[in-house]
Amino acid sequence: MKRSSVSHAILSLLTCVALPLLVSTATEGATAQKPPLLSPATPNTTTQGIADSLKPVEAGLIVLAKGTVKQVLPNVARLDFGEASLFERTHVEQTFVIRNGLKTALQIERIQTSCGCTTAFLERDKETPGTSGTNLSPGQEVVLHVDLDLGSLPAGELHKYVLIFVAGQEKPVVLLEMTGTVLPLVSFSPAFVDFGRVAANKSVAQTLTVTLDKRLMEHGQRLALVTSNPDVILRLIPRTTKDTPPVKTKQEALNEKAIVQTYEITLSNHAAMGPVSGTLSFVPLAQSNLSDKGVPPKEIAIAKPQKPISMPTVKTVAQVIGLVQGDLTSQPQAMAFGTVVVGQETMRQVLLMGTKSAFQDLTVTSASRWVSAHLKAPEGGAKETGRSTEPKAQILEIIVSPKAPLGLLQTQIKIGLANGQRMLLPVSVVVGSPPVTSDPVSSTPTKP
Repeated sequence: MKRSSVSHAILSLLTCVALPLLVSTATEGATAQKPPLLSPATPNTTTQGIADSLKPVEAGLIVLAKGTVKQVLPNVARLDFGEASLFERTHVEQTFVIRNGLKTALQIERIQTSCGCTTAFLERDKETPGTSGTNLSPGQEVVLHVDLDLGSLPAGELHKYVLIFVAGQEKPVVLLEMTGTVLPLVSFSPAFVDFGRVAANKSVAQTLTVTLDKRLMEHGQRLALVTSNPDVILRLIPRTTKDTPPVKTKQEALNEKAIVQTYEITLSNHAAMGPVSGTLSFVPLAQSNLSDKGVPPKEIAIAKPQKPISMPTVKTVAQVIGLVQGDLTSQPQAMAFGTVVVGQETMRQVLLMGTKSAFQDLTVTSASRWVSAHLKAPEGGAKETGRSTEPKAQILEIIVSPKAPLGLLQTQIKIGLANGQRMLLPVSVVVGSPPVTSDPVSSTPTKP
């Protein structure tokens, strides 16, 4: 990849992340509904909801209302493209007509978009989008082309913006908004599978309803629900004729393009103590891994997806959360070393707290040859409690070997209790080179 292409990709990513933070009311598929950027209740008199840094100033440029483009203010316009399915359209292309309403010339200095998913260019600057130097004589009009890539965005309501700046003005002078809703290819109900607080060595299950666009299954393509957490078991619940038909959304009822499936999501009784996390998502699987009806088998482990297919990418995921509580806890629950110097041994401590019997026959192992761990009794010895002198807390020392190679190292410390309970302590460390130091340049006086 050429350096210019890399720079352009990084700039697009930074723009996509940074600029939307300035807009306090923009939403992209979030569950919480926030007011739109431009309030529809007062479309001609206010810019309520626009961050101060984005509010355009009057400088003479006017946006003409043509076709589906609605003029909110002389220099503010909105396009509402409604609901869009990625099977029907992956891009929204629109032209805006801009006029110089002054009796003097104006120079368009630059065009800025709110996200890397949006590109905009003036008709005369097609080869170099976003460039400056376009002069408009009094009354002259220019066409602005905008392309919004829906395929790069999550499902849900969205608001994207294009700002126009002119010479001599720090703030934008024109604001163009593109708003609409990207229909989900997959939806989960609920969006979070929350196991709550679960006792160690106990199993608990939740029910998840999934609605898929039927077209995802066309052309022999099959999808299966998979999980990123090996302690989570998935089972498809077969529907019977006695089942009550699921409630469909308006869009699903109109198009009859939905497949509704119900899954039992079970947290294994072997789940490690501590926070439970992970995701549920759909991936394409080989035909041989599926049943005759093209649905996932009753229980699925983590599956490997096929090669990318030429159809919309399913980006929607459901989160898995919970907490497994047992006889042992750790503080912190994960150890992040940060950056350590290669060739040097580095040690961090974790406080383990538990019941009186938790530390009896406790085993500690590391999944990496470069990281070791061992227990160390706290200073002062064990605290006496009644007749028992068993400790309720111990220090776990985690050591990174000086022979650890350069780069990112991620592993786990496995802690096993005599009663079968276990804990996995994530460890991450970046092994870096030693800082470069330069010795003062010594000069030897020359003999005359």
